[in-house]
Amino acid sequence: MMTRNTASITRVQSRPLASKPRQAADRSRSPVRTVTLGQMRYRGVRSIEARCEACGHEARILVDALPDELPVSDVARTLKSAASP
Repeated sequence: MMTRNTASITRVQSRPLASKPRQAADRSRSPVRTVTLGQMRYRGVRSIEARCEACGHEARILVDALPDELPVSDVARTLKSAASP
């Protein structure tokens, strides 16, 4: 069952957003384009679901304050669960 507590996973202020996004690849290691927050918002999606691998907390995160050019996969670099050590 998914907990919809946006306070359980918060953006870590001390971690800067990635200046060079990670490059996604397919099984043959060929680069693939990643979806950005701007592309996601264009389609009407304003939040993502995040899960902390350390403690298992899950939350829906509103990403309106993050830049459009940020890849969705890089949002995880800026998050940390409040319940994790």
